[in-house]
Amino acid sequence: MGESFFKVDVMTGKLLWVFQAGIQRTLDAEKANFWYYNNGITVLCDQANLIPKSKYIRITNPQVINGCQTVWSIANYEGELKSDVLVRVMEGTDHEFIGRITRFQNSSNRVVARDFKSTDPIQVRLKREFKRRGYYYEIKRGEGFEDMEEDEPSIEEEYPNEEINNEDVAKVLAAIRLSPEKAVAGGPETFFDDEAYDDIFPLDISTGDCLAPYLLYWDFIKESYRRSKRRFHSFDKQYVFKNPASTHVLKFMYDALRREMPIDWERKFIAFCEVGNDGDYDKFWKNLSRIIGDYFEICHASWLNRWKKEGVDYNAFFQGPKSRSIQKEYPTKLKRLEKATVKLFKGLG
Repeated sequence: MGESFFKVDVMTGKLLWVFQAGIQRTLDAEKANFWYYNNGITVLCDQANLIPKSKYIRITNPQVINGCQTVWSIANYEGELKSDVLVRVMEGTDHEFIGRITRFQNSSNRVVARDFKSTDPIQVRLKREFKRRGYYYEIKRGEGFEDMEEDEPSIEEEYPNEEINNEDVAKVLAAIRLSPEKAVAGGPETFFDDEAYDDIFPLDISTGDCLAPYLLYWDFIKESYRRSKRRFHSFDKQYVFKNPASTHVLKFMYDALRREMPIDWERKFIAFCEVGNDGDYDKFWKNLSRIIGDYFEICHASWLNRWKKEGVDYNAFFQGPKSRSIQKEYPTKLKRLEKATVKLFKGLG
């Protein structure tokens, strides 16, 4: 068998370190609970013989096919080991069988931060409250509206309004509560991480707090260039530039509305989007899309200045602090657009 009991398939150094750190923290702080927290180790071998008297299993040609991070972390743990780990040992010499079982043992989806938060009381409460408003609020992968509709065809009657994904909600909330650059650069692992989550989803957050920025972003800002097939300056497709710039446009508009509008403006805006008549909606849409277009023009001009001076890529520009130059370079134009935005929204009353 050689000097090593296990043949470990070592993964990339970075990913291995993430798993190793978490496992070793459990070995330090919660030795008694290690058995419950860890999924265990699966060992495939040519032959395994149980020796009850000595409480050993004699294994020939062992290979760890699942749980390599656990094995590696335990082997490199410098403290005193007083924890148990579940080990499953299987015999097998058929290469086709070995290939299948190795694939199946490692085919489970990686659990991401968003999945962990699906049982958080805030997400559970929002899901319940969104249902009362007729929205399907997806809080976990694999539980989208289409997935649920396959099992329950009648579910569509329960949710007359659109489906909302909490990942999309988190993006717009991150833009207005954290910063637009973080919303561009981030994703589920950032938005639902413990450090950012409490700021994005505070305890008192309501469906209205989520819906107003969500509708403004997804139904107006994004739609303003989804509907257009024109080029945007040097970009063949508008979305190539406007996608990273869009959270900045949302931030400019939302700051102006929160600063200048009456306290109930979000409620009126949501009601207008949900039950407003088509004529008023189309008129509002046309006027707002022109304002949104001007916001994008300012964002483009500011980036172009940086690109000419420093060669800054547009993605890097909107994902970092350099994007804050937009306000410094175009304060007068932004002020004019903010006034136009507020005037248009006041007309909804």
